[in-house]
Amino acid sequence: VDGLWQMPDRNYKFSHELSNGQHVDFFALDTSGAQGHVRRRHPTMEKNMHQYKQILEERLEQSDANWKIVFAHHPIYTKGKLHGLIADCLRLEQYNVHGKLTKGYDLEKTFIERNVDLYITGHEHILQHNHVNGVHHFVVGASGGDHVRFYGGEDKSRSMTWWDKSYKEGFLAVFVTHSFIKAEFVDADCNTIYQVKIEK
Repeated sequence: VDGLWQMPDRNYKFSHELSNGQHVDFFALDTSGAQGHVRRRHPTMEKNMHQYKQILEERLEQSDANWKIVFAHHPIYTKGKLHGLIADCLRLEQYNVHGKLTKGYDLEKTFIERNVDLYITGHEHILQHNHVNGVHHFVVGASGGDHVRFYGGEDKSRSMTWWDKSYKEGFLAVFVTHSFIKAEFVDADCNTIYQVKIEK
């Protein structure tokens, strides 16, 4: 192990100092409790997820960082039909499961009220970007898996700022300065296929 990959806990925070003395804070969040089959196999996961959210909220409130970036496995926005339900569970206070209102985790409110700049995730095997309520959401699930796709197909009723209609494998490169963040989706041949500049 070369020390590059360090995940000390299910939820953790680390900081990186920027050239002007300001810093960017990164917050890891375990979102496994949003998946129905996980909650069925591990009944404590739903309760744990609410505790994880509370810890995240406390850390975000304590942070004086110039940029706040949260990362997790599951997105709160996706155009995928099957994974859209998991996104609803994470994003909303209540969401619809087969006609029944079910309690969600209300993460979007947390992100907005505590000034999160970026939320970076995977899970859905396609590159996506959504800019909603001041938060930039990046889904970077096209770097592995069996093939690039939406699970269950595309849900045309869900809006998205951008998604890769060419279904290419790729990754996200993020460049952080004190005044702006540049995020680039890069394909397997190292070509930039989409980029956005986020300024303070």
